[in-house]
Amino acid sequence: MAKIKVVSNPYNQCIKYYTLINDEWVEINYENNVNSELLSEDKVNGFFPFHVKEIIEIIEREYKDDQGKIKIVFEGTDDEFFELVSVCAEDDNPNRFEVERSNRRLANARDILPSITQIFTEKLSPLIIKSIDEVKIKDELKKFTDAAKDTVPICILGNYSAGKSTFINSLIGNELLPCGDEPITAKIYQISKSPSSDRAHIELEYESEKFKILFNDKHNEIIYTGGAKPLYNMIKDKLDELGEIKIINRMHEALEIINDFDKNDAPDAISNLISIQVPFVGGLLGESNKDFVIFDTPGSNSASNEKHLEVLQEQINGLSNGLPIFVSEYDSLDSTDNERLYEVIREVKELDSRFTMIVVNKADAARLPKGGFSEEEIDQIRGMAVPKKLYTEGIYFASSIVGLGAKNETDFIDEHCAEIFEGEERKYSDTSSRFYKSLYKYNIMPTQLRKRAMEKAEEREDLLYANSGLFSVEDEILTFAEKYSHYNKCKQACLFLDKVIDNTTNEIISTKNEREEQRTNVTESFEQDKKDLVESIENNSKKLESEGKNLYESHMENVVKEAAVVYTEDEIESIEEKYTQKQKEEKNFEDHQVDYLKSKLNLSNNLKENIGKVFKKRNLDALRELSSDFKDDLNSLNTNSDKLTEVQHSVDKTASDELLDEVKNVFTNHITEAQGLIEKASYDYWQEKADEIRQKILELVTGSDVLSDENKTDLKDIILSYEDVNLEDIADDTFIRDDFERGLWFGKIKIISSDKLNIKKLVGKYNAKMDEIVDDLYEKVKNTHENNLDSWLEKLLDTVIDNIDEYNPELKEQKENIKEISERIEDLKKRQTDITTYAKQIRSMLEWSEV
Repeated sequence: MAKIKVVSNPYNQCIKYYTLINDEWVEINYENNVNSELLSEDKVNGFFPFHVKEIIEIIEREYKDDQGKIKIVFEGTDDEFFELVSVCAEDDNPNRFEVERSNRRLANARDILPSITQIFTEKLSPLIIKSIDEVKIKDELKKFTDAAKDTVPICILGNYSAGKSTFINSLIGNELLPCGDEPITAKIYQISKSPSSDRAHIELEYESEKFKILFNDKHNEIIYTGGAKPLYNMIKDKLDELGEIKIINRMHEALEIINDFDKNDAPDAISNLISIQVPFVGGLLGESNKDFVIFDTPGSNSASNEKHLEVLQEQINGLSNGLPIFVSEYDSLDSTDNERLYEVIREVKELDSRFTMIVVNKADAARLPKGGFSEEEIDQIRGMAVPKKLYTEGIYFASSIVGLGAKNETDFIDEHCAEIFEGEERKYSDTSSRFYKSLYKYNIMPTQLRKRAMEKAEEREDLLYANSGLFSVEDEILTFAEKYSHYNKCKQACLFLDKVIDNTTNEIISTKNEREEQRTNVTESFEQDKKDLVESIENNSKKLESEGKNLYESHMENVVKEAAVVYTEDEIESIEEKYTQKQKEEKNFEDHQVDYLKSKLNLSNNLKENIGKVFKKRNLDALRELSSDFKDDLNSLNTNSDKLTEVQHSVDKTASDELLDEVKNVFTNHITEAQGLIEKASYDYWQEKADEIRQKILELVTGSDVLSDENKTDLKDIILSYEDVNLEDIADDTFIRDDFERGLWFGKIKIISSDKLNIKKLVGKYNAKMDEIVDDLYEKVKNTHENNLDSWLEKLLDTVIDNIDEYNPELKEQKENIKEISERIEDLKKRQTDITTYAKQIRSMLEWSEV
């Protein structure tokens, strides 16, 4: 049987494949299978659930042997494994594949994102704000904050003629945006979902001043401090004229004025971003509690406005965790004028191009084959320019106008849209119509996803909404929001933390340079012999510090090994036996066992006795007595057997719970002991090194011939009485406790079989987690103590330098400044250590684990 292993990591966007050769897994690569289709970009960097059908077909073509079935071993998330099992169980696959789950797993993103968000909100955010100039990480901070929240950015891309505005209106459920066959504007619309059905606003900058229009069910208010300028006057006059009509109609008219003003009057007077908040009406997006934000980007193919692509790229680069939706007409799927746009989508790391949706708009006007596409036609469509570049999640066919009419109860603002809807409505709502259409049946998607999408659409009672194709589009957007987007959110967390740590490091380096510059300014005023003394003190003390750091790991190696207390299977089994025996005594297990054995013996003895009576009496009464007694004895045996089994289960279950509780308590105690052991060893080591450095500085000072005796005596007293290095400031216990609570997970891994614990698995999990946490603890102690020693030494050097030439009043301010800088560096290092620790916790959630 051919055996293939698939290893999928959706966090780093990588899928690898292995084949079993001589009982070893060998990666499939260009060296051993240069022509393998498994190595194509979408099969290596794509999202596994979207390509699983093609992947198993390639595996079968390339690796099937004479033994028939192919065994696929999978490593990845539960969600991905579900898709693999689902596809392999399809009607045409049931006997072709055998699927096995590896013990090596990744967590589903939606399961760990709440913990990541909690760490960021409660622990990281305050540290980051204190550690780094917020301006330097403003964009990254916003991206992560957006990613961590439930905000779901939907980035609408495509040519200006594809009907993007109508498509966006259909998602919103009302005619918000003006529609037209010509480019409307080179601006970006940011359209968010209003929390209230009777509140909305439009916000932009006009002549570099904030310009905001507030709408409620009866009134409007324009907030603008720039005075009665043309745009203000035009919008105010129009809104006053309209009176108390529906909010969406007033917003539509205001946007018409803004668009015309931007296009014809003063295009540079209005900011590139126009922010809109409006109620979403009807459909899945209107019903969802997700915070959707739609970005309407300018058409990428407008010859009349060269700023379009520039504005588009500028705004996309400000997005995070965005879902790209490319809108096209059917006849434009083979257009090649979007090459630069394809690259924009793929290059912006904040957009995950693995989830790009292609929406074929105006599908009601397209010449689509009745009954759906053939496999040959699907291959042709997927080979066209747009799908070839962007096909990932699927190609969705939709009529935005029909979908919009299904939501707005046919109350159109635009007469042209109303006319089209009236001509198309019966085709999508009347099953008896000769031209009855269901556009969702044309969707081109991975097989198992298409099957589920079809089933959902067919269950909908609102035929207009379902048949327009809009339901399937919105359902996939919701799936992205609730399931897929979390992978990119987790990735954004790591990208952001990398940036923060880099910024903190740069801040520390910059501040150190500032301190060195200040010290140089101070020592420049010294006489040459004092300069030489200062240089000698600095070089020798730094040399001793460096030697201490180099020898630290070898000194601590045995301590760390000793700290990582491990269990053997025999030890755990011994504890389990203790609790099992305790439970047997408490639950009178032996009494139940005796009752069972007695009933078993009674059955046997009575059966023998009654059989003897039957043979002696040879009558019907003896036979009836045999049957009655046997039935009573059998019932008694079964009752006592059930009771014994029930007690046995209770004994095993309670003993397992008690064992698990003890293991957790022992683990916590061992971690506390490990922390004390490592801290003590590290403390003693660095205190000794600090004393060596102090003695060396003292030796250089007292042996110097450039200082007066009085100056030497003063410096000697200062050095000897200088405070000891502070090595107590180790990580808050919550670092370890949080990691323990989040990472140990004894209760969540499958270590229970029936009512008894899998001792081997429990011991393996315990020992692995002990090693992991002790290593983390050691790194925390190491970094903290090294930073503390470094800060102690720098402050000591500041004090020595200060007192070598203490009589120069002109340098007093600079010396004080040096001390402040040293304190700032110390604070930055502490925060960086904490940030790094929390970042490691977050990354560990995205890493492989054994179950």
